[in-house]
Amino acid sequence: KTKKGPKIFPFESSFEVGKPSLAISADKMNVFYIGVDNPVSVAAPMPKFTASAPGLSAKGAGWVMRPKKPGKVNIVVTGTDDDGNKVALGKAEFRVKRIPDPKAFCGGKSGSQSIKKIAFKNASTVQAKMENFDFDIRVNVSSFVFSTTKAGVVQEFKVSGNKLNSQCKGLIGKAKRNQKFYIEKVKVRMPDGTTRQLAPIILKVI
Repeated sequence: KTKKGPKIFPFESSFEVGKPSLAISADKMNVFYIGVDNPVSVAAPMPKFTASAPGLSAKGAGWVMRPKKPGKVNIVVTGTDDDGNKVALGKAEFRVKRIPDPKAFCGGKSGSQSIKKIAFKNASTVQAKMENFDFDIRVNVSSFVFSTTKAGVVQEFKVSGNKLNSQCKGLIGKAKRNQKFYIEKVKVRMPDGTTRQLAPIILKVI
């Protein structure tokens, strides 16, 4: 008779514990921008650690970087062991850039485009918008120059603020088909403290 019972199979196994690693990442991208809150995540192999860099501060469960100048910045992470000793855990280097220029719009148009007279008459402001930028920032136009040529004579108005004033509106109201209007020297104040002059808008009335 064959004995019934558990069968025993000899086997060998081994495993290797990997060394915990330091991870520092910019939550938006691998670059920091001047003038905005850049969220940063830091994961360290020690429960007690601190991260430091010019412009870096703790915020909630994470960190925020607000760099001051373009170039490069290093985030250095230091841990504290069970005996209270400081342990250098490593660092990560990031690029620092200025916020890219926004694009100027009027009546939903930018660059050199055609616009229907009714749409142009309904436009009230010159706007600046950020395109393809990960941060939600808003910038306002502080001034611009509005001009057109009528009967061979250039009519030009310097406007403070972002609104098409009565002089601009008057010229638009008298616009003829194919007449071109120029919105130039569009200036905006950026969150990084700089004032930028944007590319002009050229609108042809159709």
